Amino acid sequence: MVLDALRSHLIHAGSVVYSVRQQSAELAKRISDLRYEVLVAPLALEPQVTSGPIVWCLRPQGTFGNYRCSVLYPDLRVGTYWSPSDDTGGSLP
Repeated sequence: MVLDALRSHLIHAGSVVYSVRQQSAELAKRISDLRYEVLVAPLALEPQVTSGPIVWCLRPQGTFGNYRCSVLYPDLRVGTYWSPSDDTGGSLP
């Protein structure tokens, strides 16, 4: 009786495995049949570089005092200075 139960479970497990194999084969065929379109931009987009420096200022939240401002120049030099106000987006002092 135990062997018959084991055979029954084995047959059922085998049918589940067979079903999953069929489904995965069908899905693999559908995926391989997909046609992908590659969109090519008419012109390559060039990164926009500003003509002047980029300034950003930081001061830790909840603190008082001057802002520490950093400047990124178009030639990629970096400078820093202290400011009593947030000069982000503004010009150099």
